[in-house]
Amino acid sequence: ILGGKRMVPRGVASILGHDCFNDPSAARQVIYCGDWWRTQFFMNLTIANLLGEALCGTKRVQHLAEVLQVNLNWKINEISDGQRRRCQLLEILAAPRPVYLMDEITSDLDLFAREGILNFLRAESEIRGATVFYCTHIFDHLEGWASHFLHLSQGEVVRVAPVGEVQEYSQLLADGHLTPLYELVRRWIYAEYQESSAKPWRKIDSNLDGRVPNLGLAGPFQMTSA
Repeated sequence: ILGGKRMVPRGVASILGHDCFNDPSAARQVIYCGDWWRTQFFMNLTIANLLGEALCGTKRVQHLAEVLQVNLNWKINEISDGQRRRCQLLEILAAPRPVYLMDEITSDLDLFAREGILNFLRAESEIRGATVFYCTHIFDHLEGWASHFLHLSQGEVVRVAPVGEVQEYSQLLADGHLTPLYELVRRWIYAEYQESSAKPWRKIDSNLDGRVPNLGLAGPFQMTSA
Protein backbone atom coordinates (compact mmCIF):
# COMPACT_ATOMS: atom_id res chain seq x y z
CA ILE A 1 0.00 0.00 0.00
CA LEU A 2 2.73 2.49 0.95
CA GLY A 3 4.56 1.66 -2.27
CA GLY A 4 1.48 2.49 -4.35
CA LYS A 5 1.20 -1.09 -5.61
CA ARG A 6 -2.32 -1.70 -4.31
CA MET A 7 -5.35 0.45 -5.06
CA VAL A 8 -6.93 1.84 -1.91
CA PRO A 9 -9.59 4.56 -1.50
CA ARG A 10 -8.30 8.09 -1.73
CA GLY A 11 -7.09 9.39 1.62
CA VAL A 12 -6.59 5.98 3.24
CA ALA A 13 -2.79 6.03 3.04
CA SER A 14 -0.33 8.85 2.42
CA ILE A 15 3.41 9.23 2.51
CA LEU A 16 5.28 12.54 2.74
CA GLY A 17 1.95 14.28 2.25
CA HIS A 18 1.14 12.43 -0.98
CA ASP A 19 -1.65 9.91 -1.48
CA CYS A 20 0.16 6.59 -1.95
CA PHE A 21 -1.90 5.31 -4.88
CA ASN A 22 -3.79 8.26 -6.33
CA ASP A 23 -0.98 10.85 -6.42
CA PRO A 24 1.60 10.01 -9.13
CA SER A 25 4.15 12.34 -7.53
CA ALA A 26 4.45 9.91 -4.60
CA ALA A 27 6.37 7.51 -6.85
CA ARG A 28 9.21 10.03 -7.11
CA GLN A 29 9.63 10.00 -3.33
CA VAL A 30 9.30 6.29 -2.59
CA ILE A 31 11.11 3.23 -3.91
CA TYR A 32 9.77 -0.27 -3.30
CA CYS A 33 11.78 -3.47 -3.59
CA GLY A 34 9.94 -6.77 -3.36
CA ASP A 35 8.80 -7.58 -6.89
CA TRP A 36 11.75 -9.41 -8.39
CA TRP A 37 12.84 -9.26 -12.02
CA ARG A 38 12.29 -12.04 -14.53
CA THR A 39 14.65 -12.70 -17.40
CA GLN A 40 12.24 -12.03 -20.27
CA PHE A 41 11.87 -8.36 -19.36
CA PHE A 42 15.28 -7.13 -20.48
CA MET A 43 16.10 -8.37 -24.00
CA ASN A 44 19.64 -9.20 -22.85
CA LEU A 45 20.59 -5.75 -21.61
CA THR A 46 23.61 -5.31 -19.39
CA ILE A 47 23.12 -3.71 -16.00
CA ALA A 48 25.20 -0.76 -17.29
CA ASN A 49 22.78 -0.34 -20.23
CA LEU A 50 19.87 -0.34 -17.81
CA LEU A 51 21.36 2.25 -15.46
CA GLY A 52 22.77 4.55 -18.11
CA GLU A 53 26.19 6.15 -18.34
CA ALA A 54 25.44 9.03 -15.97
CA LEU A 55 24.47 6.77 -13.05
CA CYS A 56 27.18 4.19 -13.70
CA GLY A 57 29.84 6.85 -13.26
CA THR A 58 28.69 7.94 -9.81
CA LYS A 59 30.57 7.01 -6.65
CA ARG A 60 27.29 5.77 -5.19
CA VAL A 61 26.83 3.16 -7.93
CA GLN A 62 30.49 2.17 -7.85
CA HIS A 63 30.25 1.61 -4.10
CA LEU A 64 27.05 -0.42 -4.42
CA ALA A 65 28.55 -2.52 -7.21
CA GLU A 66 31.49 -3.34 -4.95
CA VAL A 67 29.27 -4.15 -1.95
CA LEU A 68 26.90 -6.32 -3.99
CA GLN A 69 29.71 -7.86 -6.06
CA VAL A 70 28.02 -6.86 -9.31
CA ASN A 71 29.82 -6.62 -12.64
CA LEU A 72 28.12 -3.79 -14.54
CA ASN A 73 28.79 -5.65 -17.81
CA TRP A 74 26.73 -8.68 -16.77
CA LYS A 75 23.89 -9.44 -19.19
CA ILE A 76 20.76 -9.65 -17.07
CA ASN A 77 19.27 -12.56 -19.03
CA GLU A 78 22.39 -14.70 -18.64
CA ILE A 79 23.05 -14.53 -14.90
CA SER A 80 21.67 -16.56 -12.01
CA ASP A 81 18.59 -15.60 -9.99
CA GLY A 82 20.79 -14.56 -7.06
CA GLN A 83 22.98 -12.36 -9.25
CA ARG A 84 19.90 -10.83 -10.85
CA ARG A 85 18.54 -9.91 -7.41
CA ARG A 86 21.80 -8.16 -6.57
CA CYS A 87 21.57 -6.25 -9.85
CA GLN A 88 18.01 -5.21 -9.02
CA LEU A 89 19.07 -3.95 -5.60
CA LEU A 90 21.81 -1.94 -7.28
CA GLU A 91 19.33 -0.43 -9.75
CA ILE A 92 16.84 0.41 -7.00
CA LEU A 93 19.42 2.07 -4.75
CA ALA A 94 21.36 3.80 -7.55
CA ALA A 95 19.45 7.07 -7.13
CA PRO A 96 18.73 8.39 -3.61
CA ARG A 97 15.11 8.61 -2.43
CA PRO A 98 13.53 9.95 0.77
CA VAL A 99 11.73 6.66 1.52
CA TYR A 100 12.78 3.05 0.93
CA LEU A 101 10.38 0.12 1.29
CA MET A 102 12.49 -3.03 1.48
CA ASP A 103 10.66 -6.37 1.56
CA GLU A 104 12.87 -9.40 2.31
CA ILE A 105 15.73 -7.97 0.27
CA THR A 106 18.55 -9.93 1.93
CA SER A 107 17.13 -13.46 1.70
CA ASP A 108 19.43 -14.45 -1.20
CA LEU A 109 22.50 -12.42 -0.25
CA ASP A 110 25.71 -13.81 1.16
CA LEU A 111 27.09 -12.47 4.43
CA PHE A 112 29.33 -9.85 2.77
CA ALA A 113 26.58 -8.40 0.56
CA ARG A 114 23.95 -8.52 3.32
CA GLU A 115 26.14 -6.67 5.80
CA GLY A 116 27.15 -4.13 3.16
CA ILE A 117 23.56 -3.35 2.15
CA LEU A 118 22.38 -3.04 5.75
CA ASN A 119 25.26 -0.66 6.51
CA PHE A 120 24.45 1.32 3.36
CA LEU A 121 20.77 1.67 4.29
CA ARG A 122 21.65 2.70 7.83
CA ALA A 123 23.97 5.39 6.46
CA GLU A 124 21.16 6.58 4.16
CA SER A 125 19.04 7.13 7.26
CA GLU A 126 21.67 8.60 9.57
CA ILE A 127 23.46 10.81 7.02
CA ARG A 128 20.80 11.67 4.43
CA GLY A 129 17.77 11.48 6.73
CA ALA A 130 16.02 8.86 4.60
CA THR A 131 13.33 6.61 6.07
CA VAL A 132 13.87 2.88 5.56
CA PHE A 133 11.09 0.34 6.13
CA TYR A 134 12.77 -3.05 6.34
CA CYS A 135 10.46 -6.09 6.43
CA THR A 136 12.22 -9.35 7.21
CA HIS A 137 11.97 -12.78 8.77
CA ILE A 138 15.75 -12.99 9.16
CA PHE A 139 16.88 -11.41 12.42
CA ASP A 140 20.55 -12.43 12.44
CA HIS A 141 22.89 -9.53 13.27
CA LEU A 142 20.11 -6.93 13.32
CA GLU A 143 20.60 -6.02 16.97
CA GLY A 144 21.13 -2.27 17.15
CA TRP A 145 20.40 -1.72 13.45
CA ALA A 146 16.85 -0.37 13.56
CA SER A 147 15.81 2.88 15.24
CA HIS A 148 12.09 1.99 15.52
CA PHE A 149 9.83 -1.05 15.66
CA LEU A 150 6.62 -1.18 13.62
CA HIS A 151 4.37 -4.06 14.64
CA LEU A 152 1.50 -4.83 12.26
CA SER A 153 -1.26 -7.41 12.69
CA GLN A 154 -4.18 -8.13 10.38
CA GLY A 155 -3.43 -4.92 8.49
CA GLU A 156 -3.55 -2.78 11.64
CA VAL A 157 -0.75 -1.00 13.48
CA VAL A 158 -0.31 -2.64 16.88
CA ARG A 159 2.71 -0.66 17.96
CA VAL A 160 5.20 1.84 16.59
CA ALA A 161 7.92 3.14 18.88
CA PRO A 162 11.63 3.85 19.11
CA VAL A 163 13.55 0.71 19.97
CA GLY A 164 14.60 2.12 23.34
CA GLU A 165 10.97 2.59 24.39
CA VAL A 166 9.97 -1.05 23.91
CA GLN A 167 10.26 -2.37 27.44
CA GLU A 168 10.15 -6.06 26.51
CA TYR A 169 13.16 -5.60 24.24
CA SER A 170 15.09 -3.60 26.83
CA GLN A 171 14.44 -6.33 29.39
CA LEU A 172 15.69 -9.04 27.03
CA LEU A 173 18.89 -7.04 26.53
CA ALA A 174 19.29 -6.52 30.27
CA ASP A 175 18.82 -10.25 30.85
CA GLY A 176 21.64 -10.99 28.43
CA HIS A 177 19.44 -12.88 25.98
CA LEU A 178 21.54 -14.11 23.05
CA THR A 179 18.91 -13.30 20.39
CA PRO A 180 16.72 -10.56 21.88
CA LEU A 181 15.19 -9.33 18.61
CA TYR A 182 14.21 -12.82 17.50
CA GLU A 183 12.78 -13.60 20.94
CA LEU A 184 10.77 -10.37 21.02
CA VAL A 185 9.15 -11.01 17.63
CA ARG A 186 8.56 -14.66 18.54
CA ARG A 187 6.68 -13.62 21.69
CA TRP A 188 4.55 -11.15 19.75
CA ILE A 189 3.64 -13.77 17.16
CA TYR A 190 2.79 -16.51 19.64
CA ALA A 191 0.77 -14.13 21.82
CA GLU A 192 -1.25 -13.17 18.75
CA TYR A 193 -1.95 -16.80 17.83
CA GLN A 194 -3.04 -17.58 21.38
CA GLU A 195 -5.62 -14.79 21.20
CA SER A 196 -7.16 -15.96 17.93
CA SER A 197 -8.32 -19.15 16.27
CA ALA A 198 -5.56 -18.92 13.66
CA LYS A 199 -2.45 -21.01 14.24
CA PRO A 200 1.01 -20.91 12.62
CA TRP A 201 0.91 -24.65 12.02
CA ARG A 202 -1.36 -27.39 10.76
CA LYS A 203 -2.25 -30.35 12.95
CA ILE A 204 -1.33 -33.44 10.98
CA ASP A 205 -1.45 -36.90 12.52
CA SER A 206 0.28 -38.61 9.64
CA ASN A 207 1.96 -37.91 6.34
CA LEU A 208 2.08 -39.75 3.04
CA ASP A 209 5.70 -40.78 3.61
CA GLY A 210 5.14 -41.90 7.19
CA ARG A 211 6.61 -38.85 8.92
CA VAL A 212 4.84 -37.09 11.79
CA PRO A 213 5.76 -33.43 12.53
CA ASN A 214 6.61 -33.04 16.21
CA LEU A 215 7.04 -29.26 16.40
CA GLY A 216 4.19 -27.89 14.31
CA LEU A 217 6.47 -25.33 12.66
CA ALA A 218 9.18 -26.35 10.20
CA GLY A 219 11.51 -28.53 12.20
CA PRO A 220 12.57 -32.08 13.03
CA PHE A 221 10.30 -34.93 12.03
CA GLN A 222 9.56 -38.16 13.87
CA MET A 223 9.84 -41.29 11.76
CA THR A 224 7.22 -43.98 12.17
CA SER A 225 7.70 -47.58 11.23
CA ALA A 226 5.55 -49.09 8.50
